[in-house]
Amino acid sequence: LARMWRVFGAMPAHGVTPDAVTYRTLAVLYSRCGDVERVEDLMFKSQSEGNGLDERDYACLLSAYMNSSLSRSKDRKAERILRDMAAVGIRPSQS
Repeated sequence: LARMWRVFGAMPAHGVTPDAVTYRTLAVLYSRCGDVERVEDLMFKSQSEGNGLDERDYACLLSAYMNSSLSRSKDRKAERILRDMAAVGIRPSQS
């Protein structure tokens, strides 16, 4: 992960702007570890760069919540994400 962050940090110096896929790629790795704060931060940064959240981003957030060690708050956060998805017309995948 350290190498990925070095590459990510060097992107602007090389004229490359991180896009939604860049942020999501990093977020997926952290979601597998249940690092909710890191995933939320990456999704926030992606949105602040003008990227909207899509089904894959929401799935990444849900994965982070379910893989985290947070017991009570993860359920509330997952429910909030499902409500947010419904509000913007995104249906959860069936897989």
